[in-house]
Amino acid sequence: MDPHRAGPSIGTVLTRQPMHRSSLLWDAPLAGEEVPGVLTCRHRDKGLFDGGLDPQIATYITDAGLDGLLQVPHMDLDHALITALVERWRPETHSFHLPHGEMTITLQDIEVILGVPVHGLPVVGFTHMDNWRDFCIDLLGFLPPDRPVGTKKNTAVLEGPRIKAKWLEEQFRNPLPADATEVRVQQYARYYILQMLGSILFMDKSGERLSIMYLQFFNPISNGKNYSWGSATLSWLYRHLCKASEKTAKQIGGALLLVQLWAWARFPQICPVMRHPHRVHRPCVHLLWKGAKITTDHSMHVLCAYRVSLASLRPNQIVWEPYRDYLGSLPTYCTAGQHIWRSIVPLIHFWVIEDHHPERVLRQFGMKQGVPDNVDTSIELHKITLQGKQEKNWVQEHATHIARWAAHATIAKAPPFHGVMSYNDEYMVWYRSITVRHITKETSYWDTLVESQLRIMAKFEPGFEIYTDCMNALKSVEEISRLTLDDVRTVGNASEPVVRRGQQAGGRRGHGGHQSSQCHASSRHPTTASRHTSGGRHTPVHDHTMEEASQTSDEMMQDTRYDMGSMAHDDAGPSHTFAQTCRSPSMVRDDTYPPTSSPPPTTGTIPGDVCGRDEMRFMPTPGAIQTEIPTPPPEASHSEDRPRRPQRTQTHPPNCGTGHGKVRLVKEPVRRRKRE
Repeated sequence: MDPHRAGPSIGTVLTRQPMHRSSLLWDAPLAGEEVPGVLTCRHRDKGLFDGGLDPQIATYITDAGLDGLLQVPHMDLDHALITALVERWRPETHSFHLPHGEMTITLQDIEVILGVPVHGLPVVGFTHMDNWRDFCIDLLGFLPPDRPVGTKKNTAVLEGPRIKAKWLEEQFRNPLPADATEVRVQQYARYYILQMLGSILFMDKSGERLSIMYLQFFNPISNGKNYSWGSATLSWLYRHLCKASEKTAKQIGGALLLVQLWAWARFPQICPVMRHPHRVHRPCVHLLWKGAKITTDHSMHVLCAYRVSLASLRPNQIVWEPYRDYLGSLPTYCTAGQHIWRSIVPLIHFWVIEDHHPERVLRQFGMKQGVPDNVDTSIELHKITLQGKQEKNWVQEHATHIARWAAHATIAKAPPFHGVMSYNDEYMVWYRSITVRHITKETSYWDTLVESQLRIMAKFEPGFEIYTDCMNALKSVEEISRLTLDDVRTVGNASEPVVRRGQQAGGRRGHGGHQSSQCHASSRHPTTASRHTSGGRHTPVHDHTMEEASQTSDEMMQDTRYDMGSMAHDDAGPSHTFAQTCRSPSMVRDDTYPPTSSPPPTTGTIPGDVCGRDEMRFMPTPGAIQTEIPTPPPEASHSEDRPRRPQRTQTHPPNCGTGHGKVRLVKEPVRRRKRE
């Protein structure tokens, strides 16, 4: 068996792998190449509505159909999380390739999460004008100054349709006057609309300019509600994700807050633990994490931890339908376009055309995923930029794509499906052959060890000593759930090991290659004994110190303090038990899991206060899950038996992905002397 197998084994889908940034993470870079680190995520730090918003201005923004954006709170971006997702983004399919299938950000996600309308006319118009300064004064009421003579190009306040954000902010720094005319109120409204579009939806990589091109759709302001701002946002985001997935990329723009909220909603183990979640009458998804803190000083907040966390996802740790129970209670602007959420259409933003392929991620809509047809995301379309093409008539240039968008002729459909897909499902067998299975060699070691044990078992009959040893080893690390004993016999004759990945100990399910994904394991194949009790006592997950490292593997397997399943990826750091037993704001339905499976570890209650603190903290939890099944009577737990946590290091290494490679000192806590 090849100990290091990244994939794909069939190269008919991921045809651009040699140019992808993940290729540098698996193989040693060639001369002149460097291992890609954390991407610089372009965003603006200041909250737009921190000082409040005049009701007159808010009324006009509502008339423009963008009232959903008024509710989006300011949040810090997690650069490491977004980078880890970009490493799994594939421009060939416009989707993230994760261990258990493709996932992507769809029209449903942007409308539900940000409240941006997806139904309407495509956002395409003119990109050239003889005098953008006159356009600016007509719609905003201010005349940008000319570039001083002798200064360099691209230093003027207004360069083409792109205006300096700081200069524009200064013009609207003062509140709206009490006696403002309707014209002045509309100018203020257009300014705020421009800021929201440029900062939340259409962020570019410059980070310091806004495009006033969008104002052509807001004259009058109410005209804005006729356009599909959600599809334009996805088109712009897809383009930036595709560009950022290249080897040489250093930064990324687009609606990155959408990417972050999307990941938090679907992967509870990496979302912030909110100590005091927001209670709102008609909740928008983004409000569930209002006030979440992203700190680059946290020892777990590193790119490597996110890579391992995504690589070690178990099937029941993925929330395929996070909005399923909440669609009926969301504001109208979050669901108005649901009839086109599954449309297979081109997404249009002026010169940018990117395809929307919900048929590849049908589980996100509660449907059975089959093997999808190959798609053509068009390298030629990816090459189109605005440089030297400002005078093109994009309505005529993209007439075919505009017609396809208007028709919405193809809607992805499939039978309902809300369970956990079998490892031997036709789709999963196909997917493992066409995808990159592992991003780094470190994340492949666990699968390599487990699969090698399965292959050894396939060469011996039950009763042989080596067969029994392999079986005991798989039981010890809680990986026997990957397959039934009947499936072991077929491993040696298959190019891929027939295994069951990620099913919980409380509901082990066995499937043969011919069985349905809903079949239960035969009673003649006993399940692995668990170290958890039905009384709610969980095996604590500790940091692994040098003292523990001195133990042998046999001692560790016999030691009930250890969760060997979660130790598969210990290089990511400790998993905090309270972060796993809290309900995350990802809105998981209990009935989305089969009766034989326990719900994910995020279905408990939220502690009002943890250790006396009122704060939000990010804690990646790579792959460790906790279950509750009947076991022998619980033994008394002794806190003094727990290994001590290692001392925090004084600095972070430059290549760990924290703080863009900067070394930061960790401040020691101030200890107060007791009064005598």
